[in-house]
Amino acid sequence: MALRMFRHSGPSLGCVRVIAVAAALTSATSLFAQSGAPARRDVALAGSELPAGRLVDLAAELSGLRIEYDPREVARVPARLVRHADSLSPDDVWRIMNRSLETAGLVTVALPDGSGVVVSTADRARATVAPTRDLPTAFPPSFVRWLYDVDASDPERLASRVTAAVGRGVQLSPVDTPRGAALVVEGPTELVRAAAELMPSLDDAAPAHVVLRYQPDNVDPDELRPALAELIESAFDRPGSDAVELLSSPDGAALLLVGPAELLAQIDRELLPIVDAAPLRQRRLYVVPDLDVETLAASVRHLIADEQTAGARAVTADPATGTLAFVGEPRQHQRVEELIRRSRDLASAATSLRRTYQVEHRDTDELAQLVLEAVADAPRGLSPEALAEAPATAVEDAPSASSPNRSPLRLLADPATQRIVFVGPPPLVRAAVALAEELDVRERQVTLDVLVVSLSEGDTFDLGVELARTTSVGDTLVTLASLFGLSDFDPADGIDQGDVGAGGNGFTGVVLNPGEFSVLVRALETVSQGRSLNRTRLIVTNGEEAVLSSARQEPFIQTNASDTVATTSFGGSSNAGLQIALTPEISSGGYVRLGYDVSLSAFVGESADPALPPPRQESSVASVTLLPDTFTVAVGGIEIADDGESASRVPLIGSIPIIGEAFKNRSRSDSSSRFYVFVRPVIVRSDNFDALRRSAEPLLQTLGLTPDLPDVRPVFLW
Repeated sequence: MALRMFRHSGPSLGCVRVIAVAAALTSATSLFAQSGAPARRDVALAGSELPAGRLVDLAAELSGLRIEYDPREVARVPARLVRHADSLSPDDVWRIMNRSLETAGLVTVALPDGSGVVVSTADRARATVAPTRDLPTAFPPSFVRWLYDVDASDPERLASRVTAAVGRGVQLSPVDTPRGAALVVEGPTELVRAAAELMPSLDDAAPAHVVLRYQPDNVDPDELRPALAELIESAFDRPGSDAVELLSSPDGAALLLVGPAELLAQIDRELLPIVDAAPLRQRRLYVVPDLDVETLAASVRHLIADEQTAGARAVTADPATGTLAFVGEPRQHQRVEELIRRSRDLASAATSLRRTYQVEHRDTDELAQLVLEAVADAPRGLSPEALAEAPATAVEDAPSASSPNRSPLRLLADPATQRIVFVGPPPLVRAAVALAEELDVRERQVTLDVLVVSLSEGDTFDLGVELARTTSVGDTLVTLASLFGLSDFDPADGIDQGDVGAGGNGFTGVVLNPGEFSVLVRALETVSQGRSLNRTRLIVTNGEEAVLSSARQEPFIQTNASDTVATTSFGGSSNAGLQIALTPEISSGGYVRLGYDVSLSAFVGESADPALPPPRQESSVASVTLLPDTFTVAVGGIEIADDGESASRVPLIGSIPIIGEAFKNRSRSDSSSRFYVFVRPVIVRSDNFDALRRSAEPLLQTLGLTPDLPDVRPVFLW
């Protein structure tokens, strides 16, 4: 006799006794008190993790049965995490208990008096449990030994037929009883019950009947069974066609056909390929932003792992939009919809989650707005009925953000501490935080060297002749002259020699006979060349606009007049100079997409009136271009050329060839101006801003400034 510690679970929990037990486990049952059957009730265990001992005690409490077990054996069973969203009935708890014990190689067997079960190993159960002709119904044990009286068939042949149909999960042993030949069927209760339903059909003396186990490739066995039965009835219009019996296998994965071997072979060859044809696979998009899409995708992959489908490629998840795309058969889509429904039931029981995210690089309000638009305004999803009919573009058909199904994510941005607080369902909060981490990256910068070059050239030529003749007719003084403003002319004295020598530019020739005649010739050619350089360096954040302006202002006045008084005030100012606006965008390939607007203007004369601004000439270039990194490129330019020629002459005489040259003033001008813009972008690739610091050192040295902060030394105070 050996000592073994057992625990008795019933309505009075917690009673542990040490008793002496013989080789048979059932010898100790008389030492335990009977338990009355309590009223059936359901329990809610969603999300609970139950140790095996607590699960056994709960099953005993709900069923009203005694459960005897060794605490040391049950302690080896892993704790069970209950994922059912709905309340569990006592039958559900009993079934979960048996499955948990099976993971450690333990089974439950019925006590001889029927008052409960005892937890044992399968080997001890086979050695101690006596076979019975009745199978338990309510709260069955996980292991039974059942006795079947063979009617017409040979026990050995019947055992082989049952093994072929049910599988090797059960053991069948021929025995002799006072009633005659019999079979002892032992194994898991579900398989033994399936064998019990099948054995009367197989217990036939005719050796021609066989069992065909067919595992469908594309259709569920429960759907295949009625379709095949209808096809057999219509295909075989002869006696004997109703001799085929269709049964489901105990594991539910195959279809059992019992009948004549010749007929089963014909069915297997002609009819089964028709009913087991591959159904049309469909792609559907499930909008589930209220769930953890990646976890849901993993569950779907596990759900279809044993089926012939595209596997991981059939399931794609997009956490940013909260969508899951699945390609599969209609029955698989039904299972996915059921999985989504149960997942939502579990998620609805969860409390809200609050997470705080510390912003490191982006603007807090800008980042919060981006996350809010991408995650919070997403719809909560479609119903299973709508999902069943949803096409691949079901996202467009989802409810809008203003509908009652709007996602309940709340967001609070605090720019002072650079933090964003997310409050809402856990899947939405996790998706929002993940998106914030993805978007909160250090923005890259670009150094832009801009060179604006303005070139001007001019060539003017002036040639003029003035003639004067003074004579007298009697007492009358007559003066004839051809003048173009080259000199000061006195009708009495003619051209003043002193004024000619003192003023004017260029070549000047004078022939004078005072009081008689005078001739003045003046020629001037002016050649000019100029160049203006404007060099600018800007450091711009990616996607931002930088503006640099250097302008000269010319004020003008404003006069306000009334019937009695007129007042003069400042009317404003007109600007002329250089203005540059640049917007760089760094591409993933290392290029810079640059939008630029360069304007160069200058005043070209005096104002015609104090109340008007002076005339101004402006040249501008604006466009968008793609520039390679570190390359200097001319992004634009303007070239203006002016040619002009004018002549002042005396009518009629001035148009006579050769002679007319003495009676005219000729002027010719040629000018050209060119305006170019050169840009050299350099992407700042240093993560710790060392490149920016090194770029400033040469300029600081040129200006005689120290690149670092002044050296601070301690000062003693007395």
